Amino acid sequence: MFLMEPTGTYYEDLAYNLHKLSFTVYVVPSGRVHAFFKEEGIKTKTDAVDASGLALMGSSKPHLKEWNPPCSAYRELRQLTRLHVHFKEIRTMLTNQKEALSHQHEPSLIAISQINALIKSVDLRIERNQASIEELAGNNPEIKEKLDYIQSIKGIGFMAAITILAETDGFANISSRSQLASFAGLDVVANDSGKSTPVRHISKAGNTHLRRIAYLCSLSAAVYKCVQYIHV
Repeated sequence: MFLMEPTGTYYEDLAYNLHKLSFTVYVVPSGRVHAFFKEEGIKTKTDAVDASGLALMGSSKPHLKEWNPPCSAYRELRQLTRLHVHFKEIRTMLTNQKEALSHQHEPSLIAISQINALIKSVDLRIERNQASIEELAGNNPEIKEKLDYIQSIKGIGFMAAITILAETDGFANISSRSQLASFAGLDVVANDSGKSTPVRHISKAGNTHLRRIAYLCSLSAAVYKCVQYIHV
C-alpha cells in the first residue's frame, strides 16, 4: 500500500506507475493530511516527518478511498484547457504592451509590428488549441452528454463547461454540492469566537482553475433575470 499527498503534478508519475504495477495507491488531499497532522500534534515540517506522518495516517485510517487514474480523455482535456488559459494570458500581456507602446512619444513602428505578429501567432495557437478541445470532446459520447447538460445552465458556455469537466474528471469523485464547493475552494469558513463575528469568506483552499471559471460564470449569470440552479 502506498499513500501520498498530491504536490502539484510531481506525484503523478509515481502514482501512475505504482498503479500499473497493481499496487494499492491512496492520494490524500493536502487539507486532510494537514488536519490529521494537527490532530496527532505533528508540528515539525521535514520530509522525514511528513513521510512518517503519512505512514501513520495510512495505518490508522482504514477507510481511505483508493486512488484510480482518471480517464485519459479528461486528463488530456485538463492539459489543453489550462494551455488555453495560458495562451489567453499571453495575448492579454501582448495587447497591454502594445497599448502602452502606442502611447509613447514616437513609438517604434518596428516594435509594434513585431508585437502584432506575436498576437497573430498566439491567436492561431488559441484557435488550433480550441479546435483540438472540441474534437476530443465531440468524439466522446459521455463527455458530449455532460457538456450539453452543463451548458443548459445560464452563464456557462463551451469552454467553461469543458473546463469544469476536465478539472473534476467528469465529477468522478464528486458526490455532493458541498464537496464540489470545497474542491473548488468556494466553501465559506467561519472563525467566530464569543461576541466576535468577523466577516466570513471563502476558503480558497482548492482547485484554482475551477474556482476561476466558477467566478467568471457567476459574472455572466448575473446578467440574467432568472438563474437556473441544479443539484450536482
